[in-house]
Amino acid sequence: MSKAQVGSRVRIRCSARGGGEPLAAVATEREVLEFRVGAGRFARFLEDAVLDMSPGEIKTASFAPEQAFGAHRADLVFEVPRTRMPHPMAASVGEEVDIHHPRGGTMPARVAAVGPATITLDANHPLAGKRLTLDIELLSVE
Repeated sequence: MSKAQVGSRVRIRCSARGGGEPLAAVATEREVLEFRVGAGRFARFLEDAVLDMSPGEIKTASFAPEQAFGAHRADLVFEVPRTRMPHPMAASVGEEVDIHHPRGGTMPARVAAVGPATITLDANHPLAGKRLTLDIELLSVE
């Protein structure tokens, strides 16, 4: 029975918790994640977590924010005038919006607060600053 190594093609079933809160399953019983370890297709912490696992093995791996989605950065939370929003009256807390990045392109941000004249946006990843815990079942290794 072989263990997962860099270069191995693996199939896993995985669910996640962020800051102790359950997240949507990364894969369900009908769908599994399949990837080559070390290819960079998935987050490095996930690829590293499956290393040395054997088919049928189940493990829980926990990652500090710095290992997963990074620390929460205050410089990525900012206020904008409501008039600069595409639909200023429709903004609600938790809504995801695309904002223009100063270096070009767009990036996602969430509405963190809505005031009478301004909207506070948070461009941090939703799991930034939170410990990430993965429950992983390795289904196969090739």
